[in-house]
Amino acid sequence: MANCVSDISFIICGNVIKNVESWPHLGHVITNNGSDKLIGEVNNVICWFNKLDCYTKTRLLKSYCCSFYGCELWNLTNLDVQTLRVALRQTLRRI
Repeated sequence: MANCVSDISFIICGNVIKNVESWPHLGHVITNNGSDKLIGEVNNVICWFNKLDCYTKTRLLKSYCCSFYGCELWNLTNLDVQTLRVALRQTLRRI
């Protein structure tokens, strides 16, 4: 049987690290299901910088919208990750 992430406990210096649904980090909210409010951030970039060329908008997208902290730990077969991939491809087509 596979363990669920909520079944795993981490201990650092004798202190148990609690599992949470989301956590703010450097102005970015990290969630346990991979959703990062990407669409809202993308819409802001496209709205504010709509007069710029697509190369510049793509670089802004990478800088402001694609900070996926902890993505190395994601289960790539999860449907939420697939949804994120689709959203990123749609965003690149919009730009």
